[in-house]
Amino acid sequence: MRLNAFLPIAVCLASIPAGSAAVVTTLDGDSLKVEAVAFVANAVQVPGRTPIALDDVDAIELERADGAEARLNSTGVLLADGGWLPARTVAAGKDDHLAVDLGGGKDGKNLVELPLLAVTGWGRQDLPVRERDLVLVNGQQAGGRVQGIAGGKLMFAAEGSDQAVALDFDKIGAVRLKPGPQRAQRGATLLAALDQQRQPVRLLAGPRVALAAAPAVELGGWDAPFLAGARLRVEGPRRHWLSDLKPSTVEEKGMFGVTWPWKRDSDLDGEPLRLGGVRYVRGLTVHSQARLTWKLAGAYRRLHTLVGISDTVAPEGDLAVALVADGKTLWSRDRVRGGEAPVAVDLDLTGAQVLELKVDYGQRYDIGDHCVLADAFLVKAK
Repeated sequence: MRLNAFLPIAVCLASIPAGSAAVVTTLDGDSLKVEAVAFVANAVQVPGRTPIALDDVDAIELERADGAEARLNSTGVLLADGGWLPARTVAAGKDDHLAVDLGGGKDGKNLVELPLLAVTGWGRQDLPVRERDLVLVNGQQAGGRVQGIAGGKLMFAAEGSDQAVALDFDKIGAVRLKPGPQRAQRGATLLAALDQQRQPVRLLAGPRVALAAAPAVELGGWDAPFLAGARLRVEGPRRHWLSDLKPSTVEEKGMFGVTWPWKRDSDLDGEPLRLGGVRYVRGLTVHSQARLTWKLAGAYRRLHTLVGISDTVAPEGDLAVALVADGKTLWSRDRVRGGEAPVAVDLDLTGAQVLELKVDYGQRYDIGDHCVLADAFLVKAK
């Protein structure tokens, strides 16, 4: 029961109401504060100037203070494309649908119904991914198969049984469904990080907010309280994640003969990337002592990333790090220590042929030297 595709961003008009200020930043470094913004024909329509191609936009920050509390919840829905949609409550909707309250409507509620096909889990507790569905009922975890939602109840067949039982939603603490296949993302979409500890939710532009995992489901207008203060990251063809590029050189050597191979999009132990209290979907982790290079062939103009030591080992870790292009050091730090705030790095790579990352020992050998380049992406030259 899965939705197997990410859909491209809609080519249509979607206005954020006047008075709902926003800041539009581009991949080329421009920043525009506007009172209203619209999506039209794969571009951002900014009053008083030529539309900005969506492919050139880095992010749109919705500057609203009201309603942000709607995202501070202990529950939510995990979508089929990996996104996390915070919610006040999750209950049974019509058959094979969840009734999700996003909060902030006229009566304090904003109920939307999500098809079970677009969901891989929900609840107040994370359950592991398994080759079976998992349900937490009355504090007890059970494996088996979720057969659907009917009559306001979750139909669940325990492992080893073909007979489904009807479970009351108020007794269910969490559900994790066996993930299905997904197709590669096509086109540009908007990613909204609504919870710093979770993966961002993927949105489609349109007259009203829609989910990429369930395009027919409307979540409200772009001034909806659950989006208050959100940063909408545009995922387009000019943004190339560094972790997607295969290094041309990898040299790694541990202090005591123990080597920790670098990892893409995770910590060295496979756990999610967390830096400065924030979870990041993309990035890489490198242990000292290491040297990695990537062939750029002059195709990129900038590198953006946050550099620090992984939260999983902080306050341990003490290392030196440098970013070099064609033999010239563009940025370096002699000491990066666990527990310190991550450092934002923005480098000009115009014409660069080779990018090099060097991670060296600090003053405590290589103990806890999990160097993270979070949210590391290259901006392709036009």
